[in-house]
Amino acid sequence: MLEYVFFDSGPAGQFTDYLQKHTVVFEEKSEDEMITFKVDEDQDVDFDAIEEIYDDLLEENERLYTKEHKDEFHSVGVLVTLSSGDQVQAEISPNIMNKVMSALNADELAMFIDAITSAVESKDSRSMCERHRDSKNII
Repeated sequence: MLEYVFFDSGPAGQFTDYLQKHTVVFEEKSEDEMITFKVDEDQDVDFDAIEEIYDDLLEENERLYTKEHKDEFHSVGVLVTLSSGDQVQAEISPNIMNKVMSALNADELAMFIDAITSAVESKDSRSMCERHRDSKNII
């Protein structure tokens, strides 16, 4: 299941229109100021095109949200999905997030966050050398 998150109804509405126009089956959930779209990956649709439109709308979403909340906007929340399926938001300084996003795209950031989440949840205390050595012994 892929998830797409918006904080402004304008870009969220445009995303809804796009998904409906391209006959994508999805679930939409609004909670507080967050609008979440869940899309099952077992559909015959162009997920690259969905990611592209999402990235474009996410930029607009950020611009609108920042403009609307400029006086109270002092941190950024990154959605982290735990292995249990629970989701939590990690608070990050906007300056740090801007630096990260200048080097990584949204997919790369998601992979980075997933790697950290997996490492924290698995609690594997072996060094990277030990992990590499042990993985070579797997038959």
